[in-house]
Amino acid sequence: MYPNILSIPYQAFYIIIPTISLIGNSAIVYVTVRSRSLRSPCNIFIGSMSMAEVLHMLGHYVMVVSHNRNNDHVMRQDICVYWQLLPVLAMFSSFMILINIAIDRLMSIMSFYNSFIGTNYAFYIFVHIILGLPVSLSMVALIFFRRTSDS
Repeated sequence: MYPNILSIPYQAFYIIIPTISLIGNSAIVYVTVRSRSLRSPCNIFIGSMSMAEVLHMLGHYVMVVSHNRNNDHVMRQDICVYWQLLPVLAMFSSFMILINIAIDRLMSIMSFYNSFIGTNYAFYIFVHIILGLPVSLSMVALIFFRRTSDS
């Protein structure tokens, strides 16, 4: 019998807090999609960040499930990478979208912002999302290609 590495209160914490986050972030995504008044670039970025956070929170459930699934609490590194790939991608995407929100808010105080958004709305959002994607994908690729099948 192996010792219980993650006590029951910690397991409860890792289930309750992500559940609250899932509910709140899912509500933000839902409201952003349903409401026409929340279609500004900043609100689109906030909705995108909330969606990334929903996917990131799934990693906490993966951790609790993997802890309870393995009796010796040891998992091969490559299997751990596979289980955590989507939550890690979402984590990196989330912080890149947060940077995009900050850049958008800084640009919004400039005089050219409203006219630029009026003529290049889709392009502006596309550029902001596409600039963060290589960073997120490169970090996940680095993790993926450095995995080993050792324990």
